[in-house]
Amino acid sequence: MHGFIGSISPESSSLANLIGTEDVVGTPVFDHEGRRLGWIDEVMFDRASGRATYAVVADATRANGGEKRPVPWSLMRYVAARGGYEVATDAESFARAPTLPGHGGWSDAELRHRILDHYKRPITV
Repeated sequence: MHGFIGSISPESSSLANLIGTEDVVGTPVFDHEGRRLGWIDEVMFDRASGRATYAVVADATRANGGEKRPVPWSLMRYVAARGGYEVATDAESFARAPTLPGHGGWSDAELRHRILDHYKRPITV
Protein backbone atom coordinates (compact mmCIF):
# COMPACT_ATOMS: atom_id res chain seq x y z
CA MET A 1 0.00 0.00 0.00
CA HIS A 2 2.98 2.39 0.22
CA GLY A 3 1.27 4.57 2.85
CA PHE A 4 -1.33 6.16 0.56
CA ILE A 5 -4.62 7.02 2.19
CA GLY A 6 -7.74 7.67 0.16
CA SER A 7 -10.42 6.12 -1.90
CA ILE A 8 -11.64 6.17 -5.44
CA SER A 9 -15.25 7.14 -5.89
CA PRO A 10 -17.28 5.99 -8.89
CA GLU A 11 -17.38 9.61 -10.13
CA SER A 12 -13.61 10.07 -10.06
CA SER A 13 -12.93 6.79 -11.80
CA SER A 14 -15.16 7.43 -14.82
CA LEU A 15 -12.99 6.83 -17.87
CA ALA A 16 -15.38 8.73 -20.15
CA ASN A 17 -14.30 12.10 -18.72
CA LEU A 18 -10.55 11.49 -18.78
CA ILE A 19 -8.24 13.10 -21.33
CA GLY A 20 -4.51 12.60 -21.80
CA THR A 21 -2.09 15.51 -21.73
CA GLU A 22 -1.08 14.77 -25.33
CA ASP A 23 -4.68 15.54 -26.32
CA VAL A 24 -4.74 18.79 -24.31
CA VAL A 25 -1.45 20.23 -25.58
CA GLY A 26 -2.12 22.07 -28.83
CA THR A 27 -5.81 22.61 -28.08
CA PRO A 28 -7.04 26.12 -28.97
CA VAL A 29 -7.84 28.59 -26.20
CA PHE A 30 -10.51 31.28 -26.60
CA ASP A 31 -11.65 34.23 -24.53
CA HIS A 32 -15.23 34.37 -23.25
CA GLU A 33 -16.31 36.11 -26.48
CA GLY A 34 -14.88 33.39 -28.71
CA ARG A 35 -11.73 35.21 -29.86
CA ARG A 36 -8.77 32.87 -30.19
CA LEU A 37 -6.04 33.68 -27.67
CA GLY A 38 -3.63 30.87 -28.47
CA TRP A 39 -3.22 27.21 -27.69
CA ILE A 40 -2.23 25.12 -24.71
CA ASP A 41 1.52 24.64 -24.77
CA GLU A 42 1.83 22.84 -21.44
CA VAL A 43 -0.21 21.85 -18.39
CA MET A 44 1.33 22.30 -14.96
CA PHE A 45 0.30 20.00 -12.11
CA ASP A 46 0.63 20.43 -8.38
CA ARG A 47 3.11 17.76 -7.36
CA ALA A 48 1.43 17.02 -4.02
CA SER A 49 -2.23 16.91 -5.06
CA GLY A 50 -1.81 15.80 -8.66
CA ARG A 51 -4.31 18.42 -9.82
CA ALA A 52 -3.86 20.64 -12.86
CA THR A 53 -3.02 24.14 -11.63
CA TYR A 54 -2.00 26.14 -14.71
CA ALA A 55 -2.38 25.93 -18.46
CA VAL A 56 0.56 27.56 -20.19
CA VAL A 57 -1.02 29.28 -23.18
CA ALA A 58 1.15 30.17 -26.18
CA ASP A 59 0.09 33.50 -27.68
CA ALA A 60 -1.83 33.18 -30.97
CA THR A 61 -0.68 36.49 -32.42
CA ARG A 62 3.02 35.69 -32.68
CA ALA A 63 3.41 39.48 -32.70
CA ASN A 64 4.45 39.06 -29.09
CA GLY A 65 7.31 36.76 -30.04
CA GLY A 66 5.50 33.60 -29.00
CA GLU A 67 5.02 34.67 -25.39
CA LYS A 68 3.59 32.12 -22.99
CA ARG A 69 1.12 33.05 -20.30
CA PRO A 70 0.20 30.84 -17.35
CA VAL A 71 -3.55 30.76 -16.81
CA PRO A 72 -5.08 29.26 -13.66
CA TRP A 73 -6.69 25.98 -14.68
CA SER A 74 -9.70 26.86 -12.51
CA LEU A 75 -10.53 29.66 -15.00
CA MET A 76 -10.71 27.31 -17.98
CA ARG A 77 -13.50 25.12 -19.26
CA TYR A 78 -13.76 22.95 -22.33
CA VAL A 79 -16.34 24.11 -24.90
CA ALA A 80 -17.11 21.31 -27.34
CA ALA A 81 -18.80 23.65 -29.85
CA ARG A 82 -15.51 25.58 -30.19
CA GLY A 83 -13.30 22.51 -30.00
CA GLY A 84 -11.18 24.19 -27.36
CA TYR A 85 -10.91 25.73 -23.93
CA GLU A 86 -12.52 29.00 -22.94
CA VAL A 87 -10.87 31.30 -20.40
CA ALA A 88 -12.95 33.48 -18.10
CA THR A 89 -11.27 36.67 -19.38
CA ASP A 90 -11.20 38.85 -22.47
CA ALA A 91 -8.45 39.23 -25.07
CA GLU A 92 -7.29 42.59 -23.71
CA SER A 93 -6.88 41.26 -20.18
CA PHE A 94 -5.11 38.16 -21.49
CA ALA A 95 -2.66 40.34 -23.43
CA ARG A 96 -1.76 42.13 -20.15
CA ALA A 97 -1.35 38.88 -18.18
CA PRO A 98 2.08 37.98 -16.81
CA THR A 99 4.32 36.01 -19.15
CA LEU A 100 6.73 33.24 -18.32
CA PRO A 101 10.42 33.99 -18.51
CA GLY A 102 12.30 31.82 -21.00
CA HIS A 103 13.56 29.44 -18.31
CA GLY A 104 10.14 28.71 -16.80
CA GLY A 105 10.38 30.62 -13.54
CA TRP A 106 7.92 28.50 -11.58
CA SER A 107 9.95 28.91 -8.39
CA ASP A 108 9.59 32.69 -8.61
CA ALA A 109 7.13 33.69 -5.85
CA GLU A 110 6.74 37.16 -7.36
CA LEU A 111 5.52 35.65 -10.65
CA ARG A 112 2.96 33.51 -8.83
CA HIS A 113 1.68 36.58 -6.96
CA ARG A 114 1.44 38.60 -10.20
CA ILE A 115 -0.57 35.78 -11.83
CA LEU A 116 -2.98 35.60 -8.87
CA ASP A 117 -3.27 39.37 -8.71
CA HIS A 118 -3.95 39.65 -12.43
CA TYR A 119 -6.71 37.07 -12.47
CA LYS A 120 -8.00 38.03 -8.98
CA ARG A 121 -9.03 34.47 -8.21
CA PRO A 122 -7.41 31.93 -5.93
CA ILE A 123 -5.92 28.89 -7.58
CA THR A 124 -7.53 25.72 -6.28
CA VAL A 125 -5.09 22.97 -5.44
